[in-house]
Amino acid sequence: DNQTFVQAYDNIPLVITVFTDTEEILVPCRVTSPDVDVKLQLLHPATFTYASQNWDPRKGFTVMRPSYQFYSSMLQCIAEVNGKIHRSLYLPQRLEIKRGNISIRYNQKRLLMGDTLFLQCVAETTFNGRIKLDWVFNRQDSKTTPRCCEVKRNLYQGSPVYKSYSNLTIWNITMEDKGLYICQENNNTALQANITITVYKKSFLNVRCKRRCIYEVTAGQRMLKIGVRVDAFPRPNVTWFKDGKPLPVNHTFQLDTLNYRLKILEVNVKYAGNYTFALSNTKHGLYKNITVQLIVNEKPKIYEKDTDLKTNNAVFLGSENTLRCTASGLPSPSFMWAWEPCSQTDEFCRERGKRIYLSKETLKSDLPLSNRILSIEEMVLTHGEKTKTLSSLTILTSNISGIYYCIAVNKVGIDERSIQFFVSDVADFMEAEPLVSMIEGYDARLQCKAAKYIYNQLAWFSPLGEKIPVIDTESFRSNYSISLTLVIKNVTQQDKGQYKCKAWAQKNITNMMQLNTQLFIRERVAPFIIENLTNIEVNHSGKILLDCKVGGIPCPQIHWLKNGIPVLPASGIFFENNTLIIERAKKEDEGLYLCKATNELGEVHTTALITVEGSDEKSNIEIIILVCTGLTATLFWLLLTLIIRKLRKVRKIIYLEAL
Repeated sequence: DNQTFVQAYDNIPLVITVFTDTEEILVPCRVTSPDVDVKLQLLHPATFTYASQNWDPRKGFTVMRPSYQFYSSMLQCIAEVNGKIHRSLYLPQRLEIKRGNISIRYNQKRLLMGDTLFLQCVAETTFNGRIKLDWVFNRQDSKTTPRCCEVKRNLYQGSPVYKSYSNLTIWNITMEDKGLYICQENNNTALQANITITVYKKSFLNVRCKRRCIYEVTAGQRMLKIGVRVDAFPRPNVTWFKDGKPLPVNHTFQLDTLNYRLKILEVNVKYAGNYTFALSNTKHGLYKNITVQLIVNEKPKIYEKDTDLKTNNAVFLGSENTLRCTASGLPSPSFMWAWEPCSQTDEFCRERGKRIYLSKETLKSDLPLSNRILSIEEMVLTHGEKTKTLSSLTILTSNISGIYYCIAVNKVGIDERSIQFFVSDVADFMEAEPLVSMIEGYDARLQCKAAKYIYNQLAWFSPLGEKIPVIDTESFRSNYSISLTLVIKNVTQQDKGQYKCKAWAQKNITNMMQLNTQLFIRERVAPFIIENLTNIEVNHSGKILLDCKVGGIPCPQIHWLKNGIPVLPASGIFFENNTLIIERAKKEDEGLYLCKATNELGEVHTTALITVEGSDEKSNIEIIILVCTGLTATLFWLLLTLIIRKLRKVRKIIYLEAL
């Protein structure tokens, strides 16, 4: 009875490790005799429950899914043999099997010989979890330098997540210490982390361009990263310069010292230049500079597009015009000109012919459906630091409407400006007579014209502001204008007043233009004499002027009679307005001249007696003298010509003899 239990734990309890997912727990209180009655109890007066409990004298008690009281105190196996109580003590310890999130923290992965390496391995578990972390590395079992390193372990239990630490320190590292370092749980390869340590014999500094040393970008790019590839140890400091001056740190320039990278936001032309990365390690006396060139190109920009008016401009038919476009860009843009003629059937020039490109070569040939071009010229303008290109297209004669295009091009982009070129025979977009005077009872015609393509609608409005029906108007469209004529039949005084003509485009009704025409109605008046004719005495070959001054509405027609016979135009006899003119009067021109003025309301007349003094013989002598004078002048001119020719012939003979 002295040896009831195979192995008794009466002073120090046996620790029974129970993992969280274990359902069956073995309490190993084996006995030496199968007849011994053994009971399993808590050391303190308390009880626990279980799903099942089995006794086997060769194994002990097997308990299935015990309650939490099972773990609250020590367990005891009690056996009574021959009146003597025997005990064996056990301590169940519940451990967490969840382990993970293992990692290695380090101060540096790259070191110089003689530096100190510090690595910290961390793994996580939960309540009652235990993790023992071991290190595997080159000199872990070194006999030559047994004090090369130190490992310290610690378990942090200050939170629901327990953290197990293992800190490795190696002093005065050598080239032997480089390589792979592994941290793992005992020999459990499933839970491990590793890190590669690099050891250099001496410090160094090398730098080169990452991809290229020249960056070429386009202005307007939202972000540009300029970086260099640095191979150095220890890590150098970096300072940035632009064109030799320190680079300011602001919203535009963002400096990334960790990656040796410069970030430029909203790239502008002014940011072009040379950027220098100055690398330095003052402790080891290492210095290196590298310069990266930034070229900022700019897409062409045509400035007239910003100032073009929304309204259209009409070009007068047959006029000479110069179209201009000014653009900037980097590289400086070159210009192309193109032309699209309007279709005659389209009121708004939306339908156009095929685009025709214009150049100095095409100017030598006649292009179909195109205005005659005089020249295409370019010149460079400098405004401050900005360089601009001005291109001028000179049109010699404007006959065809269409759209001209100036196109600025460089290697990074293109900009195009359309110029509406609407040819019209109407000056200032629209025209109408400001005053129309009409005789009462006659038909009045009020005409209004507007430039084609700019306007496509015309309408007349009465003095009362009422729109006049289309049936009372006549419309006409030509290649250059549209017109609307208001016809007022048999006008009376009630029709007088100010009429309004309005022009607008159906696509833009707000762009309306108006001109006024004042209609004045005159009453009809019968002919009347303003000044009577007077008798005239004129010398032979003199000039006769008879001015018939009459009035009337409508303006009377004038008829001349001599001695009752109508006077007809002849040699030396003609009419100017209401005046009868007789050049070189003769005797036969004498007589009684009558001026008769007539209109639809009646007629009036006035007379004058013309007397010619002198005879026709004197006139004949004068004619003979004039003829003789002309003949003499002709003969003198012929004689002078012959003399000059003879002198030239003599000089030529003398010259030949001299030779």
